[in-house]
Amino acid sequence: MWTREETDQLFDMCQRFDLRFIVIADRFPSSRTVEELKDRYYSVSRAILIARAASPADVSGHPIVKEPYKVAQERERKRALSMVLSQTKHQERKDAEVLAEAKRIAEARMVARSAKELELPVTLNDGLENNERALVPGETVSPSSNSQFPSGTVAPSTLMADNASTLGSLKMLRVYLRTYALDQMIQAASSSAGLRTIKRVEQSLQELGVNLKPRVPTKAVCSHHLELRKEILTLLNLQKQLQYKEAEGSSYRDSPYETPGTPKDRTFVPDSMSFGGDVLGDNIGNYIYSCIVCLLICFFCSFFFVLSQFRVLFNSCIYIECQGKELLNETRNERPLAGQKLLHHLRSLKGLES
Repeated sequence: MWTREETDQLFDMCQRFDLRFIVIADRFPSSRTVEELKDRYYSVSRAILIARAASPADVSGHPIVKEPYKVAQERERKRALSMVLSQTKHQERKDAEVLAEAKRIAEARMVARSAKELELPVTLNDGLENNERALVPGETVSPSSNSQFPSGTVAPSTLMADNASTLGSLKMLRVYLRTYALDQMIQAASSSAGLRTIKRVEQSLQELGVNLKPRVPTKAVCSHHLELRKEILTLLNLQKQLQYKEAEGSSYRDSPYETPGTPKDRTFVPDSMSFGGDVLGDNIGNYIYSCIVCLLICFFCSFFFVLSQFRVLFNSCIYIECQGKELLNETRNERPLAGQKLLHHLRSLKGLES
């Protein structure tokens, strides 16, 4: 029924699609049902395990050897499941009533059994106590059996990294979807990044033609997807640091003097015009601006000085006018000609003042 080529192709697809037999059956070249694919895979795996083992007892506890796959049982299970899923509301109510009646009967039988045990003779109590004492050592052994569970099912008490804590929480679940695990790992890897950085990572994935969530989330695909996200996040952080360093370097190049944060290993290249170690060739505009400011300051200082001198002259003219008026009043009757000459002199002074 099966050729070697078909079997090899089946095993390759099982490894590629992580034993998702629905996907394998959809992509298998020949028309094979899911039950046939499972039967062929598990039967061949069981034969290989038995053939490679040193003795059959070494692999007798393996799940594939201990519980072989049964095609007829699988088909009957699916048929029963389809019947349950296709039931009507009336049939579901009848089933619920039957289950409730069976539970009531079981509880009534337990009550009757406990009543019979209480009616037993007192002489049997000693034997029961001895039996209970014999069972006590067996109960003390049960905690040690719990210690045989794999330690991976319990999360570590102290986990330094987010990925380790996420893995620990996933191991506590024991059974989980790989897509859920991938989401948890992505959140743990992006916990230190901001919302804008996460959006840029998703934009980079879209530019690369990668889906935000893998369509077939096998173990290999999820690990590569998570690694790609981490590398994109590292690339964005490096680009941000590069932009910061370039801006810092441009500010150092544009500044005329060395600031306290200037790196000491930067080589100094002397220019054609330098004075005291300060380069002036690149700062001619600043030099001209400072000269203009100095000239304006000198001009305003000289203007205010001349203005103050005119104010002193104006005050002296007012004083002379006042004195002249007093002298004119005194000499108006005695010396009119002298008063007219003095008035003419005062008018000439007013003309000078104006």
